[in-house]
Amino acid sequence: MGRNRLYGIGEPVTIDVLRGKTTSEAAVGIMNDLGVTAFREWMWAAMNPAPEDYERICAAYDRTLDLCVRSDIEVTGVAGPTIPYEINHGNGMPYRDLTPGSDYRRVLTETERNWERIVSRFPQIRQWEVGNEWNFRLFMHPIGWKEGDKGFTIDEMMLIACDLMYVSARGIRKANPECTVVSFSPTPDGQHQYLPEGVPSCYGIAVCLDLMYRNIKEGRSFSRNTDDYFDMVAWHPYLSTQMGYAPYTTAYPAEKMYLTDDMPDALWKNYNDMAYHVMAKYGDGKKKVLLTEFGFSDCGDPEREKAQAALIPRCFELLREMPYVKTCHFFRLLEEEDSAASENGIFTNESESKFGIVREAVHEYMYRTKALELKKVYRES
Repeated sequence: MGRNRLYGIGEPVTIDVLRGKTTSEAAVGIMNDLGVTAFREWMWAAMNPAPEDYERICAAYDRTLDLCVRSDIEVTGVAGPTIPYEINHGNGMPYRDLTPGSDYRRVLTETERNWERIVSRFPQIRQWEVGNEWNFRLFMHPIGWKEGDKGFTIDEMMLIACDLMYVSARGIRKANPECTVVSFSPTPDGQHQYLPEGVPSCYGIAVCLDLMYRNIKEGRSFSRNTDDYFDMVAWHPYLSTQMGYAPYTTAYPAEKMYLTDDMPDALWKNYNDMAYHVMAKYGDGKKKVLLTEFGFSDCGDPEREKAQAALIPRCFELLREMPYVKTCHFFRLLEEEDSAASENGIFTNESESKFGIVREAVHEYMYRTKALELKKVYRES
């Protein structure tokens, strides 16, 4: 019997290595010590690098991935579409236009080709996630979009997502038919882009999946068979009030927002069950689920971190009651406190930084309270 792959972690380890933040040996060594059995690795750096950087980047990925193979840590590689640089410098998705020769068609063609290339190059990875948070405007927006613009509607986002999943899956299977294709990961509708105020944001995941499945089943994309798009389904079931500070209060009178912190025993299991219910409703109940990001940010407040660490055991008790979940990738392994993360524009604010459960190399990889609690759960299970 193989290892239980429930106990995952997420971290852009090789991107961290390329930035000089850590080493593959240190990061995988920490994973082994924590008892991690599954790892979600960000593969974007290898998707479309400058030709002169390609071999160096691939060698760095090989080092991380080879160490995971030796440690029997299952890797899920995550990347996304390929937008040719000539199309708005590779930033922004063209509006859907299936006319031969359109920019949109070029994106689909290049995405399929690039997935075939990257899967062929990294045989260590047998499970590939084809996109990230395409129900969120930051990660799925039209050319020329800027913060504050309306952007695509959720219906437009989910139809584009179906097209991208279809060509991504085709490219992956051309390279290796034995690979598992994982859907893109919806995130909660934390900014109320499409859910009305008052509806818990995590139900945005089920709404997205329902739109996605309807597009496929009603023939709006390239196939009516969901197997042509993905073998597994992924989502990010964050608890919105556990991702950073907001002006929440439970006292009367409330000045801005009247809410308390979300707890896993409230609706969290139901958020996930409802998303899986959508899968089952459309005939995909046999497929497994990856929770590709889940975790807590304490914004550097030690007392808040202790309170969040205390929630971890209960979360995993509930996960064991969700037979459809294969892996929960806890987000994320390392803090971003001392690194020049702004070079890549990722994880640059206090909330993002303090999802990390282990301190950086300059702090000798000290385990934070959340890491110690996660280690107990992972090691004793």
